[in-house]
Amino acid sequence: MLNIKVLAGKNYGPTSRLIRNCLQKFQPIENNASRGKIWITKSASNVWGIDYVVRWGNISPLGYSPKLEVNSAEFVRLCGKKTFSNFMQDYSIKNLSVVEFEVMSKIPEEFPVILRKTLAGYQGKGIKILSTAKEFEDNINPKFHWSKVLKADAEFRVHVLGGKVKRIFKKIPKSDTIENVEIPIRNSKDYRYSLRSDSNEFTRMLRIIEEVSEVLPHAKNSFFAADVGLCYDSGGYIIYEINTAPGLNTPSAEIYARWLWEKFQEAEKTLE
Repeated sequence: MLNIKVLAGKNYGPTSRLIRNCLQKFQPIENNASRGKIWITKSASNVWGIDYVVRWGNISPLGYSPKLEVNSAEFVRLCGKKTFSNFMQDYSIKNLSVVEFEVMSKIPEEFPVILRKTLAGYQGKGIKILSTAKEFEDNINPKFHWSKVLKADAEFRVHVLGGKVKRIFKKIPKSDTIENVEIPIRNSKDYRYSLRSDSNEFTRMLRIIEEVSEVLPHAKNSFFAADVGLCYDSGGYIIYEINTAPGLNTPSAEIYARWLWEKFQEAEKTLE
């Protein structure tokens, strides 16, 4: 029986429970026994003495070294929206743009811009389009951020495990009205996810994510999901977000769980 715990961030209950449940299938528990049961916690102080730790959007440091920690606190912090955009400025990847998050004290020179009331939101919550300087002034708050509008013709959710692309979904509008909005906010309320396989878009997504994974430190021992925009005419890409606690459906969660379990098994063999 492996000693495993999921260390989740405060906003990631549903997906952390799903990944825990999928992992538990590899280590069945009889008669609801506590031995071998995989637990979830939001506090790093509750993780002491655990052999295998899965971070799900939590950046709290551990006070000891487990047999294996996936992802590390440093990696989760790096993939945070503002941290990631600052990090990527040091690299030059052809045709790649990254959303940069500015504090409200820095006044935009051009409009529209995208207001972000939180950098830890989900499903498009806390995001608003500001079209004029007056709208910007009316929404100034030191806790908020804003970013330039970077338009793409299509947006994809790319799941990356160990530096390798495992699943690619395209965001498809649920109605023609949404599709024709000049600056769409592609949240799960208005868009659905369509699984991609063999296509030109799929091949291009593979190439850009492989380049990004080569740049990110420790990517081969980590997982993340990237929201990537594709510009058809220019061939350019936009990374909107890197998420270490992504929303998942059950088939995707099972892929994550199998990859994690295989990592644990590899670590067990190494330590024998």
